[in-house]
Amino acid sequence: MLLVDSAVLVSILLASFSIRLGYWYLPHSDLVWVIFGTLVVVISIFVRFDIYHVVIHYWNELKPMLDELSNAIDSFNHERLRKLLIQIVPNFKP
Repeated sequence: MLLVDSAVLVSILLASFSIRLGYWYLPHSDLVWVIFGTLVVVISIFVRFDIYHVVIHYWNELKPMLDELSNAIDSFNHERLRKLLIQIVPNFKP
């Protein structure tokens, strides 16, 4: 899970720089250290606030809902997706 979060975080940072600049940006030496520093800080925050523990603890409850959401998205079933979002997300008003 840490590896996936690390890869996603680095990808998001690179994508945000690229979107802002308007072309695909690959950082140079100084910015690489900032990205990896951000990675260390964010993963430390995730671990400190037990986010991984909570996700693993509730995974058995989350998995069926995520599978159902995935199926509704894959099949372009907008009505089913709407019902799931109303059921899952508090105060969701389409």
